[in-house]
Amino acid sequence: MRLDYKDYVQVKEVLNNFSLEDQNKVPTDLINLIENNSNGVNYSLIIDKNIPLENQISRQAMGCIIYIVTKYIANNEQKSEIKKILVNNSKEFQKSANEQLEKFRQSRISTEIKNKEEITNKLPVEIKKENIITKIINKIRSIFKIKKRS
Repeated sequence: MRLDYKDYVQVKEVLNNFSLEDQNKVPTDLINLIENNSNGVNYSLIIDKNIPLENQISRQAMGCIIYIVTKYIANNEQKSEIKKILVNNSKEFQKSANEQLEKFRQSRISTEIKNKEEITNKLPVEIKKENIITKIINKIRSIFKIKKRS
């Protein structure tokens, strides 16, 4: 996962909203990396606690926050809960992706059938009309393998 400068600012701002105790659990070199990549960026973020965080920051920044919390801040029970949530989200995502893929596949099949029908409808149609006597004679010939006179 690659973060751009805007993502670093978002991660920095979220971390700044953590308690000092939790902030101190994050390694200094990681904090320095985040600081160095967010300094001088013409972007700021003010987190509104009334809006879910995932609606305020990028997916990359959210992934980075989840990693930091799981790796450095969360206790074993919290890590287990985070893992369950991530697994459940992954299953839901996979289910949704499969549903979208099936809709696309059905749509494509429908389009292909429609295109084939259009092509078939444009083909010239030759209608042979045989009277009943010609049909009987042809049937007798086929039974006895008699060749048609030219």
